[in-house]
Amino acid sequence: MIAGTLMEEPGNAVIFINYRRSETAAFADHLYQSFITRFGKNKVFRDLSTIELGDNFNLVIEQAISAATVMIVLIGKQWLTIKKRGAKQRRLEEPGDYVRTEIEIGLRAGITIIPILVGGAIMPQKKELPPSVQGLAAFHAQAFSWHQDTNKLESRIREVEKVRLKKAAALRMERERLDLGSRMYLNEKESRLHKLNDATFKIILQAMERSLKARGITRTILSLPDFMKSLKKLMNTTKIDYWFFSDMVYIIDIMGVQELKSKQRFVARSYPIASLDEIPMHMKQNRPVIAGFNVPEDWWVNVNATRDIVTTANKIMGSTIGIMAGWDPAQELIKIQTPSPEWGKKAVITITKKVAAKLINLHELRYIEAIEKPESMGSLFRDPYPKLKAEKPAKRKN
Repeated sequence: MIAGTLMEEPGNAVIFINYRRSETAAFADHLYQSFITRFGKNKVFRDLSTIELGDNFNLVIEQAISAATVMIVLIGKQWLTIKKRGAKQRRLEEPGDYVRTEIEIGLRAGITIIPILVGGAIMPQKKELPPSVQGLAAFHAQAFSWHQDTNKLESRIREVEKVRLKKAAALRMERERLDLGSRMYLNEKESRLHKLNDATFKIILQAMERSLKARGITRTILSLPDFMKSLKKLMNTTKIDYWFFSDMVYIIDIMGVQELKSKQRFVARSYPIASLDEIPMHMKQNRPVIAGFNVPEDWWVNVNATRDIVTTANKIMGSTIGIMAGWDPAQELIKIQTPSPEWGKKAVITITKKVAAKLINLHELRYIEAIEKPESMGSLFRDPYPKLKAEKPAKRKN
């Protein structure tokens, strides 16, 4: 879920149906008709039934997937192998294939995906899938016939929705607790957590600028006002009192950020990192790594606590985002460029790997490969990992 309020707006889809028209259109139509009866028409997205004449197809698809609770992926017997007449490539491997692209967006957005097996199909193995959608194999598939299985699927979707609402409520409670706690503790009209917002957003844009520079696009200055405008629009607010990491990812990966002078838009193409041990590999290849991390209470009380190597982490008083600035594997020390000039040495803190494991949120650890935003968002979602293994570290210029 990209923003906690999007799904609750009446015009946004909760269920997104992904299917290939040449194989599973009949099943998609059945599900669509069944779901609009059960959930309401404005809660189900199917391209032919939901997109209005004249709408930007790619944009509507991206927004619908990002706002969905569940993506239903209909898999028929030929889903994995189907090709166009005379073609050598599978449809799934063709540039711009909409079935694969939609799944890629769903995986990146972190929504629940339910593969539905129709007509006797079996769930593809991970190694059989294109690299960019191999994450689909991790989701539990469900065989599907007609009415009885539709009821089962409805129950499963409602359970997913209950979990989502519970998580959203917990996030709101935590946000309110942090806001209240920071105001009481710091005795300020506006908490220092809130004051860090602009500096944090600058850190994010700086990571994108570094990535562009590494790719030969120099002297690029991304617009902070444009980023803020997008965030306010996404959150439907005029004042940013709080925001979530997923909000930021949606903006830099999907909406993009405008360059200050040229007015071109750039996207980050951020990819998740599974563990701290993967960070050095990306840093060696000049890929900026951003991380959401928790801020201990004593960093607010005594900034001198961050001047030397940080070896402990006490009660958490908030969270922010930084850029990985260094890694010493021998001593297991990590340097993070933070948004606060008060922390560390010139905003760079040094922490042990043990402390990093406590403070850094692994689900908020991503590397960036920024590019100019293409006309079709489908070209963004190529798999980075084969390239990752093949590339040699870029030579540093003296």
